[in-house]
Amino acid sequence: MSIFRFVKVPEIDKSHVEVAGASKPPCSCARRSQNFIAMAGGFVNVLYNSIFKKTSTFALAVVVGAFFFERATDVAADTIFESVNKGKLWKDIKKNYEE
Repeated sequence: MSIFRFVKVPEIDKSHVEVAGASKPPCSCARRSQNFIAMAGGFVNVLYNSIFKKTSTFALAVVVGAFFFERATDVAADTIFESVNKGKLWKDIKKNYEE
């Protein structure tokens, strides 16, 4: 007895399914996405073969990516903090207290 017997599955619209090459994709966006995949295929193959194929290079890519992501978020957060608190930070008011 299946636990899914009470679940109603909606019918799938099969009007856009290609039958023996007779029909076309339902809209131009489908053709564009197919063209993009065909054009990006070379890049995807290079990316896969150079980074994702070996576990060691993938792990190195993750570590390097995490380092640069952390650095970028740190710089962005500092920039936002300094712009929000401009005139209130020690570097801004230091000249008022130095002799």
